[in-house]
Amino acid sequence: MRGSFLGTSAKTILMTSTSGEVLQRRSASFLRLRLFAVQSFFSSGVVAGCVLVVVFGLARAHAKSCGDDVKGRDVPCACGDTVVSDVALTNDPVATMPCPSDGLIVRAVRAPRGVVIDLRGKTLRGKGRGTGVWIVAGGPGGAHVISSGGPAVIEGFHDGVIAAGRDGLAQIKDLIVRDSRRDGVRVGGNEYEIESTEVRGAGRDGFAVTGSGFQISGTQAVDNGRFGYFVMGQHALIGVPGAGNTARGNGAVGFNLMGMGHELVDCVASANGKNGVTLQGMDYTVTGCVAEANGGDGIA
Repeated sequence: MRGSFLGTSAKTILMTSTSGEVLQRRSASFLRLRLFAVQSFFSSGVVAGCVLVVVFGLARAHAKSCGDDVKGRDVPCACGDTVVSDVALTNDPVATMPCPSDGLIVRAVRAPRGVVIDLRGKTLRGKGRGTGVWIVAGGPGGAHVISSGGPAVIEGFHDGVIAAGRDGLAQIKDLIVRDSRRDGVRVGGNEYEIESTEVRGAGRDGFAVTGSGFQISGTQAVDNGRFGYFVMGQHALIGVPGAGNTARGNGAVGFNLMGMGHELVDCVASANGKNGVTLQGMDYTVTGCVAEANGGDGIA
């Protein structure tokens, strides 16, 4: 089915075909529910993370702690440095030269609260390896990765932004992540927010997100290799009225949702290689969405 659709309840989805005919599809109690994928999503990542930490310790012996308050000193950040406090980039070396591996690694284990990483409109540029901003520990409540004074750019890394865990991420706002070899934004946790962020040209997924009670609003996933949005977990709010999300020109599915209790609001899925939206789970609410010109169904 190609066309636009909008939903009225967690159990019923109304679709409008291109000819204007209204069709009704009732979801079963389970639509191939795959909650095990939530566990597998980061279970492999935990192992990989352990390996990366070891490699990091061996290969980046010259990396230092950086931030606006490193034992009372303002220490500029260079590629591969470990952010241990709030930081607002100015002429930091990480923003003035390409990074051979990671950009910034956030490990604020002694911070009294979640740290603020203000990229201040700068560009972090990679060479196809490492992660632009890798949040290992963001401080109590998680890190805020923002950009005052206009959007910041993270480009050319293996992954753009990675975070996981209870105190990993609190917020991502005002970023442009482009040309990641794998994923643009890959995060997991509870009740974090991603807003006003664009992922473009990632080799695999634009946004790969999991957890519970998180929110994504006012974002775009454009021309990514597989999914625009790969959403797992439970009770996520994907879009809010007037600030929905757009998936355009992705290689497979625009919005690929797995889990339970997600709300998909004011979404636009267009020109994706397969379905505009794929729902696998139960108790979804879909409202105010449009799917058009996709290679498969508007919603499946």
